[in-house]
Amino acid sequence: MRRLGVVFNLKSIVNLDEFDWKDISAQKIAGELEANANMKNITVLSHHQSGGGQPLDSLWFSSPECERYGLQLNFLWTKAKTSLWRFVTSRKIIFDGAQSLVNHRGYRFYALSQLLGMQTAIYWHETEWGVERAINKQPHSYPVIHKILTNPKLVHFHVCNYGLKMLHESYGVNSKNLYLLNNISEESGLLRYQLPIPSESGFFVACGAAVEKKGVDLFLDIADKVISRGVEAKFVWVGSFKSGAFSQENIAKEVERRRIKENVFFTGQMSNPTEFIAKASVFLLTSRDDPMPKVLMEALALGKPCVAFGVGGVPELLDHFGTIIPPGNTEAFTEALIRKHHEKEDESEQHRRREWYLQRYTTATFGSRFAEAVQWWDKK
Repeated sequence: MRRLGVVFNLKSIVNLDEFDWKDISAQKIAGELEANANMKNITVLSHHQSGGGQPLDSLWFSSPECERYGLQLNFLWTKAKTSLWRFVTSRKIIFDGAQSLVNHRGYRFYALSQLLGMQTAIYWHETEWGVERAINKQPHSYPVIHKILTNPKLVHFHVCNYGLKMLHESYGVNSKNLYLLNNISEESGLLRYQLPIPSESGFFVACGAAVEKKGVDLFLDIADKVISRGVEAKFVWVGSFKSGAFSQENIAKEVERRRIKENVFFTGQMSNPTEFIAKASVFLLTSRDDPMPKVLMEALALGKPCVAFGVGGVPELLDHFGTIIPPGNTEAFTEALIRKHHEKEDESEQHRRREWYLQRYTTATFGSRFAEAVQWWDKK
């Protein structure tokens, strides 16, 4: 009843025209809360609903597994007019990343969650790069993020230990309100590949949007160095082009300038990059920032050797199942890649990498992790 009263007195705070609330009644709210007494009903607010209606999100992919632990996840989108029904009948809400707070209706949901007295958590996928980018891209969002980071009632999940340390040391979040919740990559399209998977010699693959953060310029520098040392290799970057310094046109000019166009290829956006990763002799991650890169998980699931800059959560993700390079050191990356190229790959290593993936980065393992996280949250 208190929640209903709050909702109907919000017109001066929240633009209710952006929400669908015509079917809400005190009786329905009370009935729904009673019906959910034995099932933890958690709303997840996300900004990245894809065109097909599904976000590439750990919580989404793992929601059936979460139900096994009595956790009912309801998904709402900041970019769509949303019914308040599921929102006001949830006891907990998770904001899925910084963008869910600063984009579109995100902060209004946050304000409403606080007025309703909901237990609130933020599931961070960003390091300083992502948080500061959100602020710089939308300066009006700074007060929003500042309020959230300084609210002692909130709990904060992060995909990697590096991120937990960042939240505590850089933004002052109380360590008692922090919890590690590694993300995952949905496995159904990966495990259909039977090990061992044959690779094409000297076929080096990287995936991601062709942007500064993903280190597309570092990728080109590494390719140039490897090719100049006489290694017969193909470098393939799978991912969409953006405008600006790393547009398709500018990248093509740089490839031409370096005289490596016979060995370096950019595919643009692909519906199924897994096919390229499966053929790779080595998978590369050249990112300047990457909290817990799913493409590395996918490469491990396919048993591929990986060489990556040790940014964000990469060291804990790869552990001793990949080669970790000091961030930005393209010379060290080049040397490691050439060594990998000349090494004879033991098929048993493919199985060990997949087993590492299966133990940590599947929907089942995430469901279990999330259930433990909610138990911790309940005690706060």
